[in-house]
Amino acid sequence: MFNKTFLIFFFAFLFSQQPLFKLGNQGVYDYSFFEMVPHSEWSLLDTTKQRLTKNSFLEKELVYFEANTLGHHFFGENYIKLQEREEQLLINYTYESLVAYPLIKEKNILSAKKNILKKYFTHHILLGYKGCSMPGEFLKTKDEAFFLASEIKDKIVSSLSGSPDSLKVSVFKDFAKAESQDPSVSQNGGALGWVSWGRTVESFQKAVFNLGPGVVSDPILTDFGYHLIFVEKEGLSDFSYYNPVFLDDITKKTCLQSLDFEDLRAAALDFDSSLVSQKTLNINRPVLNNIFKLFEKNIKEKKLRGNKNSYINWIEEGGFSDVLFIYNEEAFGVNWLVYYLNKMPATRVPSIKKEEDLVSLLKSFVLQEAVLGLAKEQNLSSSFYFKNEVLKHKKNILQKEFSSFLVNSIEKPDSSSVRALYDKGVYRGEYIKPKSVVYSEIKTASENEINKAYNHFLSQKDFDKTLKVFNGATKSPVTQGSGGPLSLAAFDMKVGEVSSPIENRNKTFSLIRIEKFIEEEPFSLKKVYNQIERKIIKEKQDSVKLNLLKNLKKKHLVEGFDI
Repeated sequence: MFNKTFLIFFFAFLFSQQPLFKLGNQGVYDYSFFEMVPHSEWSLLDTTKQRLTKNSFLEKELVYFEANTLGHHFFGENYIKLQEREEQLLINYTYESLVAYPLIKEKNILSAKKNILKKYFTHHILLGYKGCSMPGEFLKTKDEAFFLASEIKDKIVSSLSGSPDSLKVSVFKDFAKAESQDPSVSQNGGALGWVSWGRTVESFQKAVFNLGPGVVSDPILTDFGYHLIFVEKEGLSDFSYYNPVFLDDITKKTCLQSLDFEDLRAAALDFDSSLVSQKTLNINRPVLNNIFKLFEKNIKEKKLRGNKNSYINWIEEGGFSDVLFIYNEEAFGVNWLVYYLNKMPATRVPSIKKEEDLVSLLKSFVLQEAVLGLAKEQNLSSSFYFKNEVLKHKKNILQKEFSSFLVNSIEKPDSSSVRALYDKGVYRGEYIKPKSVVYSEIKTASENEINKAYNHFLSQKDFDKTLKVFNGATKSPVTQGSGGPLSLAAFDMKVGEVSSPIENRNKTFSLIRIEKFIEEEPFSLKKVYNQIERKIIKEKQDSVKLNLLKNLKKKHLVEGFDI
């Protein structure tokens, strides 16, 4: 009944709405926007951030439409990425639908349906007890904390009864500041903000959604302590701005937090066993053992590293043609394993150190295939919610890949463009080789050694002789501004001048003579050609990214939208 009601509501809602804008024959509606940006976040943005957010949404929609129109979803790598992402989403959705959702109690689903479209601005007072999860040390027992909370509640109720509605929030805040042991009360005065269904523990949210505005709850127990809850006002939750046809699945998702993790884990294991067991899966152990031995030989004897690509290469080099396993009376060869290894992201391929690691990997592939087969049997991919999840992922993937395609499609500039930019750059003082100096140097590890060299020069008055005695040499030119004590000293000297000892940054010591200065001059075009070519390409790429939204708006006659 819930599905039918919302389906009717959805079509009535859809046909009563005007789209934000149209792309081809398809309208884009505000619920798509609020799935990307929750309404509660949108309402807090300033004008500039709202404009940027709208542009981001519009660009994603336009890029997706353009990429689809041009067939980019069929491009080799794009097609594979989209297929693999859809399969992974379908596996996740299958576990949710067939494992997790059946564990949810009917009463929890009914409560979620009743409250999913609402939210409440909530305040609380929190009192801790010995052993609670709230940070801090608490001396009261759980019972003592309960009685204290009850006493505080009575005082608040008494104060509220004599206060006008306009002052009730202030009254509760004063009690919160005086009584609450919540560490954040000094900053927020007990205000928790808007609380939507499914965002807090069950006992707390049940109390919030059963209270009316201006009412104080009885003490509510959670792992953090006892709460006294005060609801200030009611509003529409973010989910009320979603496409109504998705609310059935969204409602169930909000109930997942009520499930016990161990119960969920046990149900998942039972589900896996029902699909892949000794009755349904028969592995050809001799063949699997030969594959593992090949891995072991390459890793241990040849000292090669095991990873996705090496596993694939080793299996292919082994030339296996046998049946690897039988599943549900159907035989599969070793190439089936290679196929699934190729599909798996390299970062998710485990290290195979023992034969059971290979068995576990094979079983995980078989299980994935079994889950996908079951999803197909039960037609889970036809769900409106699932299709929408796939669509959101497709938009993200195609936006990234299409933008990358445009950027990488920029052709190299011709030589005349490079020459023109080179000439302009030289005129503006770019592509200039800075002034440099050529010097001869004696370098030592100690100050005592450099002083010996300096004294030898002073006594002999012949730097060439000193240079030879102390194993000095003429060095490659050093450019002005390259830094360091030696460089700074050199550019303050004249040709033929010999320095006094210089201490370098690395604690070595130098004695230099200036041989010549080389004045600044333009680099040759050949020297900077690749640099200029990259600069032109980068500017074009930046222009493509900067003007992508503007160009697509113009092409598809979309002005923008109001929301």
